[in-house]
Amino acid sequence: MLAFIGAALITGAAPLTAQTDQVDVAWALANAQATVTNSPLDIGQIGDVFDNNTDTLARSAAVNPMVVTLTFVTPKQLIRSRVWFLAGSNRWRIETADSVADLDAGSGTFRVALDWDTGDEATWQDRSFTEPITCRAVRLTLYRPTGDDYVHLNEWQLFLLDRPFIVTDLQKAGAELQLTWNSSPTQWYEIQTSQDLLDWSSVTFQKGAENITALQFITPPGERRFFRVRKALPEERPHVPRRVLVLNVDPILEEQNNQTLDQYLGWNNPHDLTAAYLGELGSASGGYVQWQVAGWVDLDLWPVKLDGFRYDDTTYLQSWFDPGQYPWHDPDAIDYEALLDLPLSSFNNQTAHQLVAAGQFDEIICWCFPYGGLYESRMVGNRAYFCNAPPLERVSPLYVVMGLNPERGVGEALHSFGHRCESIIARIYGSWSGTSDVNHLWDRFTQIGPKYGVSVAGCGNVHYPPNASHDYEYDIATPVTSEADSWLNFPVLSGEVTSVNAESWGGPDYQRNYLRWWMARFPKARGRYLDTTNQFNDGKLNNWWSYIVDMNEYAESR
Repeated sequence: MLAFIGAALITGAAPLTAQTDQVDVAWALANAQATVTNSPLDIGQIGDVFDNNTDTLARSAAVNPMVVTLTFVTPKQLIRSRVWFLAGSNRWRIETADSVADLDAGSGTFRVALDWDTGDEATWQDRSFTEPITCRAVRLTLYRPTGDDYVHLNEWQLFLLDRPFIVTDLQKAGAELQLTWNSSPTQWYEIQTSQDLLDWSSVTFQKGAENITALQFITPPGERRFFRVRKALPEERPHVPRRVLVLNVDPILEEQNNQTLDQYLGWNNPHDLTAAYLGELGSASGGYVQWQVAGWVDLDLWPVKLDGFRYDDTTYLQSWFDPGQYPWHDPDAIDYEALLDLPLSSFNNQTAHQLVAAGQFDEIICWCFPYGGLYESRMVGNRAYFCNAPPLERVSPLYVVMGLNPERGVGEALHSFGHRCESIIARIYGSWSGTSDVNHLWDRFTQIGPKYGVSVAGCGNVHYPPNASHDYEYDIATPVTSEADSWLNFPVLSGEVTSVNAESWGGPDYQRNYLRWWMARFPKARGRYLDTTNQFNDGKLNNWWSYIVDMNEYAESR
């Protein structure tokens, strides 16, 4: 049986049609699998050309044409290339060879893969080779025929010929089956299974390990089962698990019969708040985000603030009961570095930041008392950016620390998460008008009727429902014409309108219900938005939740 399964995988049970797969040049350069040389630059750096972000660029220092040469450690079978540039219509071509020496000499293995062609600025110039070319060295020459000699190159992408299914090695011990395959640490893979080699179903998605990835399966005794592995895009996953570490800052008050601060002041139970909050978010995402409280730490401490101040049992309660005589400490800001670097005894004295950086958790919820000094949300990690708070640059993947307050309810927690959504999605689209101007889909989604005199509102934003004229008017009965329900069918936007007011989301907790209604209308379909009949044909993900919770997987959100 084992030999037959292996043979089926090697020969391929389904037709192996040619497809293209983008070369991850940024990863290759970072891991010494490729080198790059380029014309001198005066703006940007050459890595900006390979970051999958058309908003960044490298500009030649009055050198025309601009020449960029990549050399790979292992040969690549290339089939296609595309570029994005600015500063008018430019001409470009691609040359390949087995070595830079042959490229420079224009002999030996040298080939002109794509000869000179002219393209327009600020759009993808996409061209395929006449046949696959195997090479180690590839050169882009970009010439600016008009204006000055400063050449603006935003992106250069290469695509190689790929087969959809990967040959695997299999080992079986009893009912356990192990699949292994050569892999890349930046690549996602889908494992599929079949009983008859005709009908295949998805088993799971797995991100690659450094060089070889292995997965174990338990197969029912006596059942014939076939497996295959294919490269996948992260947005193909039907759901995304998010492992949350909860830090519950709740000092024990020894002089109050050892009650915690939450208990003594009658605040909400953080366990109940967490379950309800994450449940609302999972429901709003249509089940796409599968939240898991993977770790919980109760912290009996008063966190240190940026200026070194700490409350204690006495000083905090004095300010709480009599802020006139005992004003709250100013400045209020907590020392995030100290909080994230606090040794956690329940995790062998590893810190919260270390645990996230190592991949054990994906993000952090910190429940902390009023005037604890936390932002509602803050992004941490390499190249962190504004997320309703200043970024905190640290060595780790990007993650968010949600600062939530047990004195408040689930509605306020959703409010904080909503601002996180606004920050990240506005970054994805490059702007947010916040007015009647509509420059992209995020502007259209957040349209407000009365405030800006918009005849057809969208879904509103965190502070303004679509029928609001002022902040926090979640319970206003005034109706407005809105296309909010049309967003439930995204990426099809029919423009169909309905009348919307506070009863569309209902009470009595109008804020909580509105925010759940609002986030439930975020696009959450598969694929990317490539509707050529629409003015907003932008190539962004059709699932905004991917950007909001899984920002490390997409060039636009990291």
